[in-house]
Amino acid sequence: MPLTLLAVWGLLAAAPGASPSSTEAPVQAVPQAVPPVLALPATTRPVRRLAAITLGVERNQRLLAERLERERAQRAYAAAWSPWSPTLKASSFYRHATDPVPTHDRLDYALGAGWETVVGTHLEASVGVDHGLDGPPHQPQVSLSLSQPLLKGGGLAGAALPLTEAQLTAQLQAELYRAALDEFIVQVDAAYWELALAQADLDIRTRSEQRAESQYRDTRENIRRGILADAEIHVVEENLVIFQQEHLRARERLFLSRRGLSELLFLAPDEAFAAEDAFDVSGVSLPSAAEAVARALRENPTVCGQRLRVELARSRVQHQQNQVLPSLSLESSLGLRHTEDEYGAAFGGLARDPALDARLGLRLEVPLDRDAVSAGLEAADAALRKATAELAQAENRLRFEVENALTSLTSTLALSQSSARQVELAELKLAAQMDKYRNGLSTLNDVVRFQRELDEALIAARRVARDVRTGQARLLRAIGTLHVAVGVEVN
Repeated sequence: MPLTLLAVWGLLAAAPGASPSSTEAPVQAVPQAVPPVLALPATTRPVRRLAAITLGVERNQRLLAERLERERAQRAYAAAWSPWSPTLKASSFYRHATDPVPTHDRLDYALGAGWETVVGTHLEASVGVDHGLDGPPHQPQVSLSLSQPLLKGGGLAGAALPLTEAQLTAQLQAELYRAALDEFIVQVDAAYWELALAQADLDIRTRSEQRAESQYRDTRENIRRGILADAEIHVVEENLVIFQQEHLRARERLFLSRRGLSELLFLAPDEAFAAEDAFDVSGVSLPSAAEAVARALRENPTVCGQRLRVELARSRVQHQQNQVLPSLSLESSLGLRHTEDEYGAAFGGLARDPALDARLGLRLEVPLDRDAVSAGLEAADAALRKATAELAQAENRLRFEVENALTSLTSTLALSQSSARQVELAELKLAAQMDKYRNGLSTLNDVVRFQRELDEALIAARRVARDVRTGQARLLRAIGTLHVAVGVEVN
């Protein structure tokens, strides 16, 4: 068994057996060969809608690429913290100097740690020794330094832009994945109900063809007995030919719809499965327009993603506003050192009688080309205004999308009720016509016409039911909760 079959059958638990769509037509009075490419499989495996969606989410490669991109953005955010991680530092240097007095060979070694915060503070501490290789003096020292930008480069806006960008990008990618997930579920949902409709269409066409064959055989027998004239055979034979043609077209639609769903589920084109869920629209409920629009504006991933783009653009504006400021930094350092001829006594002297070296001051830098500095702020501000305009457009488009989806779904639900009544009326009309025909008050041609009307009413009712289910999925996709409704976890 191919690997694809093993994968799908493990998820689609169902008893083996032929589906209604696998019923083969009986031997026809007028030969109508079914092309081998349209031969139905002996058995099919039923598949539920939610199982198909789950399988598609797991196997579809485009959606897998979206998940990997989301994961990449999440790891990039984690990597963006690296400049703000505490750092352990160790150094060792050999120094050789020639003075007018004897040559000095010395070894400097130090161990310390440094840390930079997201508001620009830089802190560093170290312990080191200036060790004379040719003899004394030896000088151990302890130092602590602190610098803090007060204007340019200070605060979250001045120092933490890379971290903010990485965080917002990761959140944006999560929204893009959510949008792709809902869009894919809409596609699988539509393909599933298209397959269910094709199965129902084939069932109806098969019964119609069988009924037409029976009428053809009965008419031919009545002609042989002399009850009917020979010309009566043409009406029923034409009817049979028409239903044979529709049966072949229904088979074609079944194969194409099954392959369309197989493509989305990343299965082989010849996988033999059938849609199991019924066209039941009784549980479909409609939210109010105000409620649906309000929730969509909160949860729609496209709009949420655009809000993140606005936030990202605003953070870049804030950073550029910080960058146009003069550079003013507070710098301080504190050092303790001691010089001793004996190497061991040098460390003790550092604690008893250290020499103090302390500094505290300000550093100011002012760029002279203000046009170049302000150009970055102007560009960032233009990007923010653009993102804000796109957000307003996305929100406006979403309002209309939700309203239109809700209007279409409301109309389709009403049509589903009237189409059910239309099927009932078509059945009653056909039954009445059959009574007339048996009593000699109607012709077979009239009966055939009412039979076709019933078939079309049955198919139309199922099309409306399909439109209700797909319309509900489109509405939930617009709101942003389709994946929640079908039980698919985003994480």
